[in-house]
Amino acid sequence: MPPQSRYIFKHALIQDAAYQSVLRAKRRGLHQRIAGVLADRFPELAETEPELLAYHHTEANAIEGALAYWRRAVERAASRLSYIEALGHIEKAKTLIEALPEGQARDEWELTFLVIEGPSRMALDGWDSPPAKVLYDKARAAAERLGRPAEVFRSVWGLWMGAHSSGQHARAHALYREILGLSREGHDPEYVVQAHHAGGSQMVAEGRPRLALSHIDQLLASYRMDLHGNLALVYGAHDPGCCSLGMRALSLLMLGYLEQAQAASARALDLSERLAHKPSIAHTNLFRAELCVILDRPEEAEAHLETCLSLSKKYSLAAYLNAADLKEGWVRVVRGDIDAGLRQTEEALELLKSVPSRRFHLPIRIAIVGRTKAAANDVEGALALFDAALEAAATTGERWYEAELFRFKAEMLLAKNHPDVRAVEECLQTALSIAQGQEARFWEMRAATALAKLWDGQGRRTEAHAVLAPVLGWFTEGLGTRDLKEARALLDGLSR
Repeated sequence: MPPQSRYIFKHALIQDAAYQSVLRAKRRGLHQRIAGVLADRFPELAETEPELLAYHHTEANAIEGALAYWRRAVERAASRLSYIEALGHIEKAKTLIEALPEGQARDEWELTFLVIEGPSRMALDGWDSPPAKVLYDKARAAAERLGRPAEVFRSVWGLWMGAHSSGQHARAHALYREILGLSREGHDPEYVVQAHHAGGSQMVAEGRPRLALSHIDQLLASYRMDLHGNLALVYGAHDPGCCSLGMRALSLLMLGYLEQAQAASARALDLSERLAHKPSIAHTNLFRAELCVILDRPEEAEAHLETCLSLSKKYSLAAYLNAADLKEGWVRVVRGDIDAGLRQTEEALELLKSVPSRRFHLPIRIAIVGRTKAAANDVEGALALFDAALEAAATTGERWYEAELFRFKAEMLLAKNHPDVRAVEECLQTALSIAQGQEARFWEMRAATALAKLWDGQGRRTEAHAVLAPVLGWFTEGLGTRDLKEARALLDGLSR
């Protein structure tokens, strides 16, 4: 009864009509009172439902308070991998920022939301996200204008990630050098970790595994899960420790340290599980699967791809979904389901090509489809794809897999009805040369084995022994792997 009457609205439209009938000034006052009561009596809401407080501050036209709570809401949504929700909160914040008068306060709020929007865009669209590039360009300009070194660093790092993952490695290299310079100026542990995160990935892509290991070891010496386990919310939507351990595994594999590579990959998987950050778990499983594809271990690859695909579908992780789908097609082909597997890899490659900016690890992904064509005895189709992969390596500057591409091409040239043996030999010599220039002993051993087989078949046993013996004699671990056992058996036959 009045004056303590309470009303129940039997239809939402009646409630809306009643709400709209209240004068705007009074509505604002009511929202301000609600926001105050919620903050005073239910302080936990600031952590559990910041968007509720943001809404009431927005409707009260309390802009500063609204933006502060929208920021919390964005960070909370992103931490729960609700990236679409996070972007929705950002759009509400942007509307408020646009209504602010021009000046430093407006610029600072704009910069705040530009920087935190980038990782969500990358998680949903992929690291190569064109909208993310626009965001980071604007963020960098604003950060430099306002003299905000932390935001400058994060913006340049975001621009590097975009260039690196879209196959613009000349630009990515320049941005990586800039990141290193900024990290030395800032002396912040966060900068050190992220600078070496960029450095390790960049050097792997360029086919410089020794330099990659130098960056990665410096990152791991500085990385602490308790301090840096949340950097994925700010940089690239994945954990730097997990990524760098995956890159360490790939670098060690190239250099010929096969058991150490396996150990680094296992550490990456363990760290991702302890972090319990789902995109980082997807990330490490995809990298482990790639390692298994390189080593021709389809059964092991399949388990990791299942994990990656499940998480990528559940959380809409564009950076991993397409690549995992393509590799899963390869697994199906190797296990005997050739038609379905080949169709799956081809469809995944077509989808990849439909996003022109998506060129991260493009040469190996094209080559995987080429390998499925080879398994289906489509020699010409496989050759065309290996040539396309070599072209991708040349145009993007991603060179780490180039020696293997020449080896695959040589295999297909040799499989033709009337093989050009001289062209086969030239491809294998090129593969050897590239591998030696990169100190990539594993690629060198594979190319040397193929060349030794070719020469053995031509009766050139002395030359075959001479090309294989030195590189095989270098290996001290991983001797039980299929590649090394086959090379050893070939060398033993040549020694008789």
